[in-house]
Amino acid sequence: LAKNIGIAGFGSGITRMQFANTFALLALCPLPSCDTMAKIVLANKHMGAFEGLQQVHVQAAFCCVYDALDHMLPTSYQAKICFNAIFVEHLLCKVSRW
Repeated sequence: LAKNIGIAGFGSGITRMQFANTFALLALCPLPSCDTMAKIVLANKHMGAFEGLQQVHVQAAFCCVYDALDHMLPTSYQAKICFNAIFVEHLLCKVSRW
């Protein structure tokens, strides 16, 4: 909708998103899903949200993988594979080879 209203400034970038977000916050339309917002962030790599994610994503992603494995692997398996942060780093190095 915002893309086709013919107002200068609504053709690209995050202005359309901010316009739609304002409508959603006013309960004039549904709030965007996480998936939708992620797609908008990805499509606007030169904007602040993408750059912010780049700065924090590595640490957050590493911790997510570590925590997931720590939660899912039984203690006996963790002992056998010497589970720790070094193990997770080595495991992640193999992902690109799968």
